[in-house]
Amino acid sequence: MKKIIFLIFICFAFIPLFCETLAEPPLNFHEENAGSEENPFLISNLANLRWFSETPDVWGRHPETTNAYKYFFLQTSDIDASETQYWNNGEGFNPIGAAMWQQALSSARDFFGVYNGNGFSINNLHIFTPISHTIGFTRFAIFSAIDYAVLKNIRLVNIKIIPDIEKMDDKNSSVVAGLAGTVSNSTILNCSVSGQLFNEEYLDRKEYFYSSGLIYFALNSTIEECYSSVKIYGKTDYRTTVAGLVLHLHNSTLKNSYFNGSIITNQITNDIAGLVIRAATGNINNCYVTGGLGIIQAENFIRDILKYSTPDFNPSIVQNNFWNNETTDISKIVNITDEYDHIIENNLGLSTAEMKRVTIYEESGWDFETIWAINPNFNDGYPFLRSLHPEIEHVTEKDNVIKPINQTWVYPNPVLGSEVNIKSTSRNNSLEVTIYNIRGQLINRSNEFFTKDGESVFVWNKRDLTNNEVTSGVYFYKIVDPNDKNSVHHGRFLILK
Repeated sequence: MKKIIFLIFICFAFIPLFCETLAEPPLNFHEENAGSEENPFLISNLANLRWFSETPDVWGRHPETTNAYKYFFLQTSDIDASETQYWNNGEGFNPIGAAMWQQALSSARDFFGVYNGNGFSINNLHIFTPISHTIGFTRFAIFSAIDYAVLKNIRLVNIKIIPDIEKMDDKNSSVVAGLAGTVSNSTILNCSVSGQLFNEEYLDRKEYFYSSGLIYFALNSTIEECYSSVKIYGKTDYRTTVAGLVLHLHNSTLKNSYFNGSIITNQITNDIAGLVIRAATGNINNCYVTGGLGIIQAENFIRDILKYSTPDFNPSIVQNNFWNNETTDISKIVNITDEYDHIIENNLGLSTAEMKRVTIYEESGWDFETIWAINPNFNDGYPFLRSLHPEIEHVTEKDNVIKPINQTWVYPNPVLGSEVNIKSTSRNNSLEVTIYNIRGQLINRSNEFFTKDGESVFVWNKRDLTNNEVTSGVYFYKIVDPNDKNSVHHGRFLILK
């Protein structure tokens, strides 16, 4: 008996040497038509997942090559990947796509297939040291690079991507992303990530890092119904760039998605954004940001919008997005770096209570019938995606958390004169009004209500906080009772000159 106990102890003490799970092809690997859409490779356990990550031949080939092919993968159970912290002599899991051993060829091999996580989870995956490289960049992500691919229904739970800087080539910049590094001509659908990128010690490092909660670079791609709950440690100098969901969104769509993790730095810098760093011909709709794991230290919702150099250039569209004013440091929607007429409408910072109110989203066209839902006992009461959590009931009664302040309106509307009159049937003159422009930028804030004819009235002279007169256009107002933060009302009005 003592010998058995001793052998068990030795096995656990030296897992990386003796008990490491070896790669094993799926049970259906040798079946006819295996890997096809009709008979996808079945990823059922950790051994199958290792086989997938370490077998570049099944990643497929570019559709424009003469020997093009695409394989399909289907996950069939939850996978505990805790053991990956010991793999490859402590280097962790081998990222999928652009394998290091392919560098001897003319180009690295991206993943060109379809991976369907089928709603099952991959838990406790560890990536420590780069095994996947491209020239000039070292990518840390479960999928390092994908092209003409589909990633869907993937659940990464408690992922840890903590690069060992001492083992890295200091000539390379490093990319760390929760799900994928470079995404080209691809679709990302119904995917979620939770966990940690970097450690607190990285706050004082001088290496150049890019990091994002979901994807580093998206080109000609679509990202829909995804979220990231990772904790990201960034730095504060010019050598670090951090985004909650996507760093670069080029000629791509980001829709019905959110970031509710945290971004932790020593101070706010211009290279940190709650959602996206740089959008070029980007379509960003129905997304939100809130600090579920702690404060999000980012001044911008989106850092920059600029021209994407293509013959058929189209402006970026950024509409109906929200962020939490209380759990983030976000104070502005975006910087515009070119002269093109981008469409930037109805993007607002809200209070925590407002972020949990269904009607605010529905008024902006969000779909709470098939895509979004709210339950006060799930996701801290914030909207969640039905496709990712079909087991959670949608509770419409959550709307009652916020009580409208009787009735409010702007008169006249459109505004043609020199003043804007915002009225409320409430006789409470302690109300606070905040005014935003169509880009979500703060224009003015005041509590100078007075009672007139039985109504609370605020008269605005159409000047911003710096006393400059505002231009014609659509503006939004929010009225809050400071004694009851659940009493809120929104509206919009048009100024014409």
